[in-house]
Formats: sequence, C-alpha cells, structure tokens
Amino acid sequence: TGRYVRAGSGVLAATILSVDILTGAFSSNRDGASLRYTDTNNWLMVVSTYCSNSYRTISLVKRVAATVTTIASVNVTPPYPTSWVTLTVGADASGNCMVYYGPQGGATSPIMLTLADANLATAGTIASGGYGIYDSNISATAATRYYDNFTVSTLATSATIINPAINSGYGLDLKHN
Repeated sequence: TGRYVRAGSGVLAATILSVDILTGAFSSNRDGASLRYTDTNNWLMVVSTYCSNSYRTISLVKRVAATVTTIASVNVTPPYPTSWVTLTVGADASGNCMVYYGPQGGATSPIMLTLADANLATAGTIASGGYGIYDSNISATAATRYYDNFTVSTLATSATIINPAINSGYGLDLKHN
C-alpha cells in the first residue's frame, strides 16, 4: 500500500535515480522512489522504512505480476533522526542494481548490489518503466515528509553498476538470487 507519484512520462531501461528525503522524528513510514514503474502490479522500487531513531531499513523491492519480492535489504544508521538523506539507485539492461545512501550534499556510499535479476534484464517483465516517488504512512499518526532534488538519468554503461567504487570504512552487501 502507499502512494505512487509518477514523475513524467519517460520509460527507461538503463537508469539512475536520486532523491533527497527528510522525514519527521519518530515517524513510522516508508518512503523512496520507483524505478521501472509499469503499473501497480509491476515495478521496481528502493524503499526506506523507519525502524527506530537509530536505524532505517533500505530495501530494493520488485513487484512482478502482483507478487512483491524483496531483492535485498540492509539496515543503515541515518546521520541524524531528522536529517536530509540522499537515496540513489541504478539499474541497467542486464538486471544489475546498485543502491547508494548518505547525508544530503555529502558523499553517498554503496550499501547494496544485486546482479543479473532476470525480471529486470532485457525482455524481463520490468526491463524498463517509468519513475517517481513512493510514500506510505504505516502508523495512525502521519509525519511530515519532504522530497527534494529528484533526478533521473540514463547510465552510460553497465560498468557503473558492476564495478562501483567502494569507500573505505563502508561495507557492501553482495546478494545474488
């Protein structure tokens, strides 16, 4: 459940999307961005779910033929409970995805990588699609949420996804199905 905001009419395959998000303290919500949105039954999203003021769970989620599957997820510590963060996701024509997370205006770090998902690759169910913002309140009390600096562009090559630079002091979860 939640709200899907389609931003424009483009349909892209090799895409990188970035959005800055600010969420109020103690807010039980999910927010993020849709990448390769075809319809409510077929999409790829990166979702940030509030768990506590000390961490959020960032998930790469796909929905194919109305079946939702979490491809990968990782817990992250926000810079501050109520600070702007940048969430970036890239997907290429081979079905590879990379997710980056960090403070707004600062260096984002890779937090997860998935390789060769058949549904995301050329000729897959969600090989291309639209893009936008995803927002869902999961508690009785709604928190104020802000979205800014929403950008979408095409990837030059798959090398951007397959060979990401890893910053020292940060880990990378490598998951494959």
